[in-house]
Amino acid sequence: MALECTNKLWKTLYIAYEVFYILFIMLPMRSVTYLFTRPRSTWSWTHAMHVAFRRRFGNIISKVDMTTLLHIPDHRATKPTTGYNAESVWIEGVPSHLINSEFLVFASVAHVTPIRIPGYWYGRDGFPPKPTIPVPKSDRKRVFLYLHGGAFTAGSAHPGSLAPAYRNLVQLVTDAPHLFAVEYRLSSTRPLSEKHPFPAAFLDALAGYIHLVDVMGYDPSNVIVTGNSAGGNLALALVRYLVENQGHQWGCILSLPAPPGSLLLISPWTDLSNSHIETHMALIPPDEKLRLVRSAYTNDMDLLGDSYAGGYPSYGVLAYIGPFGLGITLSNRYISPACLTSLVQARFMGFPRTFIVSGGAERFLDQIRTLRDRMMRDMGEGQVTYYEERDGIHGFLSFPSHPGGHATLGAIRDWLAQR
Repeated sequence: MALECTNKLWKTLYIAYEVFYILFIMLPMRSVTYLFTRPRSTWSWTHAMHVAFRRRFGNIISKVDMTTLLHIPDHRATKPTTGYNAESVWIEGVPSHLINSEFLVFASVAHVTPIRIPGYWYGRDGFPPKPTIPVPKSDRKRVFLYLHGGAFTAGSAHPGSLAPAYRNLVQLVTDAPHLFAVEYRLSSTRPLSEKHPFPAAFLDALAGYIHLVDVMGYDPSNVIVTGNSAGGNLALALVRYLVENQGHQWGCILSLPAPPGSLLLISPWTDLSNSHIETHMALIPPDEKLRLVRSAYTNDMDLLGDSYAGGYPSYGVLAYIGPFGLGITLSNRYISPACLTSLVQARFMGFPRTFIVSGGAERFLDQIRTLRDRMMRDMGEGQVTYYEERDGIHGFLSFPSHPGGHATLGAIRDWLAQR
């Protein structure tokens, strides 16, 4: 009881300090500074202030569980969607016969099991939030499977958290009028309780895909797996699992759905190791060594804070890897597919056509470029479309005020239209 009271006191004092610092020190100083100079010349004063605030607020979330305080929905319950063209549903956990032996071991070590979780349907303007069940076989409409960001430890699939991301995507093309966002389990670790490490979120993402194909009746070729930041990591892991486990696996038939028709990655977190942060030049292949710009350090005004550079490992890394330790970030293709120093590089043969979005001002720029180069090598340049917004921060499509957002959405629309 004494420990619980001490933790609550620490949390209260910390939040009080951060609120004081933001309101009376940081924002006044930034508001004057940004009248004369800004981190990027194309940023407006309003956008620069927004980034500064969100960056500091992100530091608070990484240290204090804000879910209850801010009433953020999670996997335990749904929340009303009044005012949004959205509808919540519950989906069943992944059947055990669709989990291969590799992930059965991961799940056993992490004490993770598939569970029933919520998801949220979103509809294009003029459409109902949820499509009919089952989707007619003659209907060639596509659907987005959306995995939100938040460093595996924050965020929600609820429309109050995703806006405007989901609204932008469902408006792009007429033959993809619906989006399904998975409310996957969030990870946490000390000083909070240790919960839901890898592969919990992955199993929930897989459950979302199976729901679209087996319950809703979508043809896999009409599914656009979409992930932002940590959600991009999950999207890559999900597609990899579907590609690598078609047919026979360790003497068993997994009867998994076919891989999706398209993959859309928005500022994906592709390397949870420190290979793009620390200098391991002797271990980095020569062709990948030449194009590093040390973005983890040079893009220091990004939304992502210093824990994604010299402060490695971040809270999100520690929470997600849980009992496996940092070694798994250097060796596991499902966790760090862009790791520079892995003894065995992740490969991408058989992956669907892919669109990758990055920001020239984000800390993850180096690792996203590494992913791009590896996917183009294995899939062919015609299968991979890469779009880099020069002054884009991490996950900039979630910022209505961000310059370049409309142009980026236009490029995604053109890619979707090619089908």
